[in-house]
Amino acid sequence: MSSSFAWVDAAAKTAAAPKQVESRKLRIVTSLLTTDDDRCEGTTIATGRHPFGGNGLRQCLSTANHVCWERNAKLPAELTSLCRNRDSEAYARLQTIATKTFRLRPDTPRPSLLSCANKAIGAFSHDRYSNPVGQLGRTVTIKDTVACVTGILLACGVMLCSIRFAAHSEQIAEPLAVSEVAPGVFMHSGELTIMTRTNEGGIANVGFVVGKEAVAVIDTGGSVREGRRLLAAIRARTDKLIRYVISTHAHPDHIFGHAAFENEGAVFIGHRNLPRALMTRGQFYVDAYKRSMGQEIMADVKLIAPTQLVEDALNLDLGARPLALKAWRTAHTDNDLTVLDEGTGSLFAGDLVVAQHVPVLDGSILGWLAVMEELPLMQPKRILPGHGPVIENWREALAQQRRYLERLTRDVRSLISQGAPISVAAQSAGKTEKDRWRLFEEYNARNATAAFAELEWE
Repeated sequence: MSSSFAWVDAAAKTAAAPKQVESRKLRIVTSLLTTDDDRCEGTTIATGRHPFGGNGLRQCLSTANHVCWERNAKLPAELTSLCRNRDSEAYARLQTIATKTFRLRPDTPRPSLLSCANKAIGAFSHDRYSNPVGQLGRTVTIKDTVACVTGILLACGVMLCSIRFAAHSEQIAEPLAVSEVAPGVFMHSGELTIMTRTNEGGIANVGFVVGKEAVAVIDTGGSVREGRRLLAAIRARTDKLIRYVISTHAHPDHIFGHAAFENEGAVFIGHRNLPRALMTRGQFYVDAYKRSMGQEIMADVKLIAPTQLVEDALNLDLGARPLALKAWRTAHTDNDLTVLDEGTGSLFAGDLVVAQHVPVLDGSILGWLAVMEELPLMQPKRILPGHGPVIENWREALAQQRRYLERLTRDVRSLISQGAPISVAAQSAGKTEKDRWRLFEEYNARNATAAFAELEWE
């Protein structure tokens, strides 16, 4: 391996610019590799040839394998050992660059690194400085330095880039429209409808919180396409590490976008019961929505199990940005999780709280009513519901939701006491609430059936 990197020695020495040269001129990524659409692509050099002889760089690039890049790569050992042994200045500068680099990922072909590399090599060609290094003792241009550093990074499988693209993306994802509902707290409002081919599953609210050091994503949407658009919306606002992807529960409109974040290095967090829910229902959801929404939309959907579970409560920090996570008793589902941004009092409630959209029962109606009594104790300033607009007057919203659940409970209990079958409950229970909620016809009969199955055993 060392013979293949023999040329790196001279290149690394050349890259050891004198201290008076501004470091930004050697940090190729932020200044040089940002295209008009804030992206660039890369290649890995599949050869050990010296890339700087004549058109060597161009030849190496033309024969390279095109791949996407993955962020926060470490400087390859072959390069760090050469630099460390021979020139501490070169090593220090290249190590600084490496902290902002991207590592090769062996999928997703992307074209056009050549134009990025050419842009890097030529961008500072008008600046010159004298730098007698080692035995070279010659005038070195910034162009030479940038070319050498670019070549080192390319040959070692490292490249600088402003944005990382998700796997299998065939085009730039259009960022989701998000609103900053509080400083550093963003939400996209899904459509108040059911998942269809037309809306590509984009019916749930999804969001993210930006701290001083990192980002937490709360739900990712109903398809990988939506997840990629959410990722694009995040990257349009910050390049900070996406440290956490948090699932409020297991329903597909909230988690089918997870695969878009699979290569972000994030911790996937969920309720202690989420793995069981994914195991028992996950594949059913995938298969059912492949039939209803089509293979193309659902092609990249994966069931990504949480890598960290919340048993009861969990505190996270995004850098001067504490988040309080709580795992609830069985209510909307048996795996409901809320996220409170303590700094702004913004509560991501998942489907424990909805606005305009009728509540959907997939857990315990009695448990949900109990949770409705406990939620006000958190004293949020606003609630970001799983569906519907941001709720500022949350006390009224909780009262409306409680009224629906209480009415459904009373009606079902009454029918059970009369000996009515479950089919009658599906047709009549909760009907007085019809005009207060969107999608009532789509979900109320199901809610009544679930409530009946629970309450008949009281």
